[in-house]
Amino acid sequence: MASLDHVFDFAEKLSKDNISYFVVTVRKGFEEDKADLFFDIKDDDTLRSMQSVFTTIAKEMEESDDIEHFYEKKKRKKTDRDEDDGQQFLF
Repeated sequence: MASLDHVFDFAEKLSKDNISYFVVTVRKGFEEDKADLFFDIKDDDTLRSMQSVFTTIAKEMEESDDIEHFYEKKKRKKTDRDEDDGQQFLF
C-alpha cells in the first residue's frame, strides 16, 4: 500500500508557511477506493474562497462529458517569488 508520508510532509510545510490548503488523495482499492482529506483553513474569507472553487469544480464535472475538457490546463505566468512554473485549472 502506498505511503502518505509525502502528503503529510507537504501539508506540514504549507501550514508552517501559513498557507491555507485543501488536499484530497484517492487510493485505489480492490473493492472500493479510499479518499483522504487534508486541510487547514485559516479564516472565513479563505473558507468562502474554497467554497467558490468547490462549487465551480462540481459544476464543471457535472457539465463535462469529456475528461479532456475537465482537465484543460494552462501555464500560469512565473513571478519573482516562484521557483518553477506551475499549472492551474481553468474555471
